[in-house]
Amino acid sequence: MDYRYGSHTVFKIQYHFVFVTKYRYQVLSGDVGL
Repeated sequence: MDYRYGSHTVFKIQYHFVFVTKYRYQVLSGDVGL
């Protein structure tokens, strides 16, 4: 795989990281309970 970092790509990765860390606790505390 070839990773190419542009202004939009880096922003997208950072946004995804913030989204995951922000809502992960709600998912873990739900019925799933990973």
